[in-house]
Amino acid sequence: MGSAIHNDVHLGNYIFNHDKVYVLDFESSWDDANPVHDLGIVAAELKHYFARKKKDGLKAEHYIGHFLWHYSKGDESYFHEVTRVLPVFMSL
Repeated sequence: MGSAIHNDVHLGNYIFNHDKVYVLDFESSWDDANPVHDLGIVAAELKHYFARKKKDGLKAEHYIGHFLWHYSKGDESYFHEVTRVLPVFMSL
């Protein structure tokens, strides 16, 4: 059994307001998908940003790791599960 994913992750579909995030535009969403799908797209976008703006995509690694650790709520086992499959979804 998978989870619902947004499937159109980019900054235009998010509103950041203080400590809250609002997600927009669910027209492309999927049910029963791998929950790491959207995380991989976000991580790839971060790498792309650092590669273009900072001339070094590797500088994004710290931020990606921090994001995934908090997404995993400190559960080391789940963190390793997410990071194991993340590269597949980053390649999308």
